[in-house]
Amino acid sequence: PYGNNPSFALSTSMPPANLVNELVTSSEAGLDLKFLNNRLGFDFTAYRSVAKNQILSAPISPTTGFNTQTINAGQVNNWGIEATITGTPIKTDKFSWDITANWSTNKNKIIALNGDIKRLQLYKTEGDEVIVVADVNGSYGDMWGKGFVYNESGKRIVDQGGVPLTSELKKIGNIMPDWLGSINNSFSYKSFNFSFLIDARWGGKIYSRTNQDGWATGALTSTVGINAKGASVRDPLNVGGGYLFDGVFQDGKANDVYKYLDDFRWDPFARAERWIYDATYVKLRQITLGYQLPRSLVGKIKVSGIDVSVFARNVAILYKNSENFDPEVSNRGAAQSSQGSEFAAPPSARNIGARIRITF
Repeated sequence: PYGNNPSFALSTSMPPANLVNELVTSSEAGLDLKFLNNRLGFDFTAYRSVAKNQILSAPISPTTGFNTQTINAGQVNNWGIEATITGTPIKTDKFSWDITANWSTNKNKIIALNGDIKRLQLYKTEGDEVIVVADVNGSYGDMWGKGFVYNESGKRIVDQGGVPLTSELKKIGNIMPDWLGSINNSFSYKSFNFSFLIDARWGGKIYSRTNQDGWATGALTSTVGINAKGASVRDPLNVGGGYLFDGVFQDGKANDVYKYLDDFRWDPFARAERWIYDATYVKLRQITLGYQLPRSLVGKIKVSGIDVSVFARNVAILYKNSENFDPEVSNRGAAQSSQGSEFAAPPSARNIGARIRITF
């Protein structure tokens, strides 16, 4: 070692044993149509794939001296649709408007895992509140955790003290989106061009440790405000304060028991489902404005063309169903096997820049 820094460390992953290659068999059918002298186009593809012997990292007992082992994991079936529409609504000698829209959806089912294994735990979210799994006859990325208890009418049940009841472990969502989509508009007028891209991720769930800790520490705006009695929710109960949780008692009567927040914010009731959010977002992804210098000018310096442009990326979130965080950002990185959890993750960085392209 050098100082306090070890020069050698054992891997926490057991070397793989008897791995075989992953085999993917797929079939697809497509349709590509063009109309109006290629000013309107449709590209449609439906596919189905069967992936066998998928290579995944699985947790193992620490008594082995390791935490994970790379294994082959049975069979996963995927099926989905991809569609693209292109169009040129306006086209003249000086002006044109082009549109490209994409939409895709994918579903999957776990047919089998390794041997007699019925569940592969992919990982746990921050605080170990949610486990993300692949279950036989389930879908990749199913999320399990403790949540609320509901009555026949779908209302949350509270105990006699006004606290929502906590269920046993149950499925509370899936990390994968229902569909992805984007639309790009491009305009050109003489030597100028302008374009903007909007994309969307619809569906899927994400667990927010940020909101969990923000509630517990009183940092969220949801821990302040005026209750139905006209007092601050943070005031003591003897002066009319307190927080009222939405729910009903076992007999169906609406909850009317207020709780003093300073004594209650750290209560772990329904902690998994309580902080699960819809990961849907619609973003203005990119804006670009460009100009092509006249050929009479660029010809004097013996180049074919010069284009200058300014651009901005990750411009704005146009719509989302989550609070206090960017649903696109995961503290676990971009790997598919690590989505569905965030904790104090900064929002996507907005980039603004300029570009010059010279063609010889």
